[in-house]
This record gives sequence, C-alpha cells and structure tokens, in this order.
Amino acid sequence: MRTIFVKSTSHYLRKASLFLIFILFGNYIFGQCPQACSGSNTALGEFAGNPMSITGVAVTSIGWTAGGLNTSGNLNTFIGHTAGLRNTTGSNNSYFGAAAGQHLTGNSSSNICIGSLTGPEADTLISNRLFLDNQSGLDPLIYGEFDNDFIRINGTLEVTAGLTNPSSIHLKEQFRALSPEDMLDKVSQLDIQEWSYKKYPNVRHIGPTAEIFHQTFGVGMDDKSISTIDADGVALIAIQALIEKTNDTEQLSEQIEALEKANKELEANLMRIEKKLNGE
Repeated sequence: MRTIFVKSTSHYLRKASLFLIFILFGNYIFGQCPQACSGSNTALGEFAGNPMSITGVAVTSIGWTAGGLNTSGNLNTFIGHTAGLRNTTGSNNSYFGAAAGQHLTGNSSSNICIGSLTGPEADTLISNRLFLDNQSGLDPLIYGEFDNDFIRINGTLEVTAGLTNPSSIHLKEQFRALSPEDMLDKVSQLDIQEWSYKKYPNVRHIGPTAEIFHQTFGVGMDDKSISTIDADGVALIAIQALIEKTNDTEQLSEQIEALEKANKELEANLMRIEKKLNGE
C-alpha cells in the first residue's frame, strides 16, 4: 500500500491545500477528498467520489463532485461536473455529461443518462431508465425503460431505409378472429380530426386521439399512444370490409343487370303474344 502526496496547482492558488493521490486496493484517486476506501475505483476531480464510501466497487467518477455521495453503489460510471451527485446506493448506472443524472437519488439503479443536465429536474428515485437529451426533464428527446423493453422518441423520427415491425407468427399468441364488417363500422364512428402537437403547433396531422382509439378498439399498451401495428391492422381489416362490400355491390349489380335483361326479354315475349292474339 502506497500513499503519494503532490500539490494541486489550481487548488493551491485558491486554498493552498494538498492534492492527494491514493492508490489503495486497486483505486486510482486524483483530487481532494476523493473516494478511497473501497476497491477498484477511479476518481478524478475535486470531491469526486465519496471519501466515506466503504463498499462501493468498480466506480468511475470524473469531474467536480461527480458521484460525490456514492456510498455502496457498485459498477457506476459518472463523468461530468456533478454527474450522479446524489446517487448513494444505486448500482449499474452510466451518466455522461455535466450534471447528468444529478437528481437520480438513493438506490436508483441501471440508468443511463447521456448529455448535459439529462435526467429528472427534481430529486427522483427511479431505475432502469434511459435519458438522452441536453436538458433536464422526464420527456427527453430519447426516453427508454429497460425493464419494459420500451423506447420513445419525443420528436420527429426520419427513417430513410424503411421501418419494420417484427410480425412472425412465432412471436405471437392468443389469436382471435375479427369481423371486418364490425371493424369497418367502428372505423366509421371514429372521431377523426385535423390537429397539431402542442410542441409543434405549425405541423398539422390527421387522425383520432389515442384515448378514442383505445376506447374503440381496446388494443395497445395504454390510451396515450397508438401503435403503428394497430393503426395498420385496423386500416387493413377495414379495407377488407370495403372489398367485401364492393364485391357484394358488384354481385348485386350483376344480378340487377340479369333481371333487367330477363325483364326486357319477358316484355318482348308478351308483346309477341299480344300481337298474335290481335291477329297481327
């Protein structure tokens, strides 16, 4: 075990204090009062890591007070000014950017925050989340839930090579047959309007609200969004119903034409009979 003391130029100019470097149980610690009690940790920056951390292992803290309150959290990476500051016992977190994840508190675990200020703007205990943005909030540009295999893009997504949805029969279960006619009737009753998202008032769209869609068809994760799979499925079965109606109409037209032809032939026969009766 070795302890090496050197002076920090920046801190010397302010407080004339010592800059400590600890190499203890596999730790590499650079800065004043860094995390030095537990093993396999790296801390770089003033107050980076927590000097009182006893059991935290494999924690990387780079930046002023990055991971500064971590006590027993393991396998964390905090890079940036105050990144992961309020994490104490949470593990498996990766925060990149100034103040990234600084309001994820306590045992918040398995989170990823990418970008300055990313993560909640108030102290929050939450796990298995993805935040990618350059500002704080619970609706970042890219949001994810690792425990639910869920990801959301809070903006416009452009795909130049096409977008696909897994749809193999081997991935599905609980099949149920539907009546195209009933589905078409439901579509005809949908309240479909033109509207704009509040965040993009100048961009117009056409369609039902998620609440109405969910109430009408009862599908999807919730009543706050409409899956493209469900929207496409409803459109396809409604088209099937229209095709059936079109076929029925064509058959009816053919029957009407046949009846009209038979009626004309009958009229002609009646006229011939009438002429014979009149001796013509």
